[in-house]
Amino acid sequence: MPKRSARTTVALAHPHAVAATDLALLVLDAFTLDRPEWSVAELADALGVYRSRVHRAVATLLSRGFLRRGERGKLRLGLKLFELGSIVAASMDLLRDAARPLEQLSQETQTSSWLIQRAGDELLDLLKFEPAVPLQVVRRVGTRNPLTFGVVGKLYLAYLAEPEVARLLALQPLQHYTEASITDPEAYRAELGRTRARGYAVTRDEVYPGVTALGAPIWDHRGEMLAAIALSAPTVQVPPERLDALAGAVLQTAAAISRAQGYAPAPAPRLAPSHALGDA
Repeated sequence: MPKRSARTTVALAHPHAVAATDLALLVLDAFTLDRPEWSVAELADALGVYRSRVHRAVATLLSRGFLRRGERGKLRLGLKLFELGSIVAASMDLLRDAARPLEQLSQETQTSSWLIQRAGDELLDLLKFEPAVPLQVVRRVGTRNPLTFGVVGKLYLAYLAEPEVARLLALQPLQHYTEASITDPEAYRAELGRTRARGYAVTRDEVYPGVTALGAPIWDHRGEMLAAIALSAPTVQVPPERLDALAGAVLQTAAAISRAQGYAPAPAPRLAPSHALGDA
């Protein structure tokens, strides 16, 4: 008689599930970053299923390319799963996934909200939503700006390696838009460090006089920065005590959009107290 694990046999995921299919999916689900290799015997013990049943499921998955044999003969995930994952990744529609959360952000905070993505060495405005009383910032969807521009520029550069930051600052020198603009490269690098530490960026009167903006990154399924969202409001409506609430709102919205792109988020970054932000 085949050896049977001492563990209880796993239950079907659904009353109408096909047992063989359900077992095959359980086998695939056993593979993790911490445990990328299994033998049939180990899987049977872990799942609490007869080895003969696991062997049949594994044979099917091997034949279809969902599993493969590693160098030591143990089972590993196959390239078919990578192929399917690529299809899922390609089908994720950023604009579709971002539209409703971004509109809600604008309505709930009564701010202008933006979806912005890197395009080469530029930033491209993809979506924009306005509150009931629009903020008079003349920028339309499709507008392009240097990658060093504004609150989203801070976000992108905050997560780039120093050689790339140096290249961009040489290619796109920091501009004096207002008296609050940061034009000194070292002061700007210090601001990039603060941005990275708190997980979001702030500009206060730096680009447009009387306008405060906050931005947060959107991550894709690989953990890479895919785009960013930003909100902007009249500075007079954003006293220091309101910054934390707006930062929380933009971070929550960015996290929701990131999850829709397949990102498994880390714990939310701790918000820096408003008095630590200064006149960012």
